[in-house]
Amino acid sequence: MSRSDLSQPVRQADVVDQLVERCADAFRRASVGATAARVLSFAALADAETHTAREFANGLSVSASAMSGAARELEGMSVFQRQRRKGARADSFSLRVPRDQLWQHILAARAERLLRAHSITLAFGARRLDREDHVLLRLHEISSSLAQPREGSSAGTTTSTRPETQSCLCIAVALEGDVIA
Repeated sequence: MSRSDLSQPVRQADVVDQLVERCADAFRRASVGATAARVLSFAALADAETHTAREFANGLSVSASAMSGAARELEGMSVFQRQRRKGARADSFSLRVPRDQLWQHILAARAERLLRAHSITLAFGARRLDREDHVLLRLHEISSSLAQPREGSSAGTTTSTRPETQSCLCIAVALEGDVIA
């Protein structure tokens, strides 16, 4: 980068584009698909409350089919809602979750998926192994670690008893290194 590059004014639109991508990267680290993460980031940072698929596609330079898949993923996570205004020819999309609860919602959804996958593994092992088998006992240990925050972490100081909050905190602690890095 030359000295003259530093004297050029930074366009606000360029900074906003970079922020959308950085936010999308954090969502990807929380297991949101790549295009869905960009769409979610765009929606969360935009001034407008609703957007059409075409507006997302144009704003993010993605294809209509990629946008369609992203919308389905976000609807499946209960983060997005689709609506069609009377007389409109295209659906519009908006966040279903308030912005200040977006991360909590995404992390809780991820925790649910992780716990569901682990419980399927545990059930598989329980059907095929003796109750005292050391591998099955280790699986149970893993289960308890999913439900308990890491010792010495800031998550361990919570007084909340809501399971979704505990799951969120557990996953947030697990992601701590990825999110900060």
